[in-house]
Amino acid sequence: LAVLTKERAMGGEQAVGFPAFPALFPLQVIRALNPQNAPAYYGRGLTYEAIGKSVEAERDFAKAKELGIEAP
Repeated sequence: LAVLTKERAMGGEQAVGFPAFPALFPLQVIRALNPQNAPAYYGRGLTYEAIGKSVEAERDFAKAKELGIEAP
């Protein structure tokens, strides 16, 4: 899984220019397969943040932290 940055989630680093919503799909699949996958929660949080879903983003950042990721 490629590193997901806020810019990538918004299409800024991708020539294809897809919106952020397709970025959620692989993260949700990974999370479903392994609910303890902290990077999937963090990446999904970044994606939610990029599309303006701050409540969902904060929820996923909190879960990622609970699972051991110390985010800036």
